[in-house]
Amino acid sequence: MSENKPERKGEENMKKWAIMLMSMLMLSVVLGVISCGGKEVGQLHIENTGCSMSGVALYEIADAPRNEDGYIQLHDFKAVALPGPEIIPSSGAAVGGLFVLSNEQINEFGINTHSGGDRDWDGYNVIVNSHLIYNIIGDDYEGEICLARVDLTRDGDKIKSSFIFVALPTSGRVGITIKAIVDGNVIGMSDWGSIRVN
Repeated sequence: MSENKPERKGEENMKKWAIMLMSMLMLSVVLGVISCGGKEVGQLHIENTGCSMSGVALYEIADAPRNEDGYIQLHDFKAVALPGPEIIPSSGAAVGGLFVLSNEQINEFGINTHSGGDRDWDGYNVIVNSHLIYNIIGDDYEGEICLARVDLTRDGDKIKSSFIFVALPTSGRVGITIKAIVDGNVIGMSDWGSIRVN
């Protein structure tokens, strides 16, 4: 009987280590940040509660329909995900300071109401935290689309972004430019030309 005690103790220790490792892995997944191949990865999401994606068909940029002029062509309640500029701070520590949500929000800005009651906008500001903001400029923007969600992905020392725009039941053309601003300085820009909505 005494010969089996070390084996049982060893099995119990292995079970304890397995439970601890599983708990640590689950915690990493819950936090949305894990180590993969020696680099930190994770995802953050900011949603615009005023722009529903319920029942909306989503296209990635490569699969989005285009018209004869090469513009992205969206019909009512179709959406497209446009990549934003890639952020590459000087160090992993700097990435960690930017890749966090704090008082995050999506706001329209430059709203103008004309005499006939028509309104137009200059675009959106996406506040990620006190250091990182995205500025989305809409050229000739008159409410043809709305910014429904922003997805941020950490890939080692890089932060990638995706901006999901939903076409609304109207018609028109809007040009989209996305700027990444860190501590008041523009550090990257993506210009996606025009989106046609009808």
